[in-house]
Amino acid sequence: MKYLSLANFTALLLFVTNASLAGDNQNLEVCNQKFTQTQVGTWDAIATWRDLEGVIVTNNVKMSIQIDDGVVSYEGMGSVTGEFSNEHPLGLVWESSMAEFTEDKTTVTVTDCYETDRGIIRETQTIGTLVSNGDPVSFTQQVYLFNDDSFVASTRIKRLHKKEDYVSTWNIGSKID
Repeated sequence: MKYLSLANFTALLLFVTNASLAGDNQNLEVCNQKFTQTQVGTWDAIATWRDLEGVIVTNNVKMSIQIDDGVVSYEGMGSVTGEFSNEHPLGLVWESSMAEFTEDKTTVTVTDCYETDRGIIRETQTIGTLVSNGDPVSFTQQVYLFNDDSFVASTRIKRLHKKEDYVSTWNIGSKID
């Protein structure tokens, strides 16, 4: 009898855990769609980072974000980085090309998304190998879109073979249309 109770408890625990995770994933999907739709428009932004020589770099960016037939498109111009464009399917996981990584394509995963009374926050993670030194790293980007059509974002880099991580990039900006 004791084993039957333990088996029933284990089955119930697995069911509740799976149901809970499925619900969270569904909420994550809804939040991600709302976040992405909120991004649509033209933005003026400033990105600041410290390069490998220790120089602080400021990149003034104007970019446009659109959704067409389930595809999210980004294009723009940065004062330091020049022209850029990228697109991916609307979803929780997609592939992207990043100049910082040796891989031609890396996987971007939405790891968190939630609304507050001031706006909506989304976090994504990308894992790849740095071009600069060959270190395997994880990039975690957190973007907070405020209700007043402004945003702040940060990117944290964690070297996968070390404990420390650090914020590498800060971005701020406003929607202009």
